[in-house]
Amino acid sequence: MKTLKFGGTSVKDAEMMSRVTEIVKNSNEEQIVVVSAMGGATDFLLRAAEKAHLGNSEYKEDFKAFQIRHEEAIDQLFGSEKALALKDEVVQFLEELDNLFNGIFLTRDISAKTKDRIVSMGELLSSKIIAQNLIENNIDAVWLDSRELIRTDSTFGNARVDIEETYSNIKFKVKGHQVFVAPGFIARDAAGEASTLGRGGSDYSAALYAAALDAEVLEIWTDVSGMMTADPRK
Repeated sequence: MKTLKFGGTSVKDAEMMSRVTEIVKNSNEEQIVVVSAMGGATDFLLRAAEKAHLGNSEYKEDFKAFQIRHEEAIDQLFGSEKALALKDEVVQFLEELDNLFNGIFLTRDISAKTKDRIVSMGELLSSKIIAQNLIENNIDAVWLDSRELIRTDSTFGNARVDIEETYSNIKFKVKGHQVFVAPGFIARDAAGEASTLGRGGSDYSAALYAAALDAEVLEIWTDVSGMMTADPRK
């Protein structure tokens, strides 16, 4: 069993998502594939939420751009019939997101819990698209909802994981397929509310899956060439 984690840059568009598929196809081992949101999506969602919080209706344009970006990736990866089916599924997430933004705009109020629900959408959408692309490439893949498996406390924005329950959930669920695709970063508390593991939490999610399943290796795929002592973008 291998665990592979792909960051936002590695899943930023249809071309990069196709590369992920090729990497997964080149292994005959069972794999857990943990993915981040499309590059920049989390920051984008937080900016849109802040605009809604300030009563700036431009958040609607941001929301539309977020929707178009994911729909374009779907159109480029799939034939028309599959694209329509996946878009119907994606619409459910987008409708929830739209309602959250609208609620913030009307009340001028936003909580850490609401922010966690908003930013969870990036990972949910990217992982759904990648899982479907693996299936379309004849890979025995299935999508996992990390919110159903990773249990946390209610410290929204930087939740603490209940390791014992999380490991038990993962061991029970991960069986019967060659590849499992899971969104990183997101989880749920005991009350069923969406929570997140903090920025950079997708690496932590991948480590949880790897440890729970006693994976032989956890690979962190990134666009950074090796270990850096400072931010290579500066």
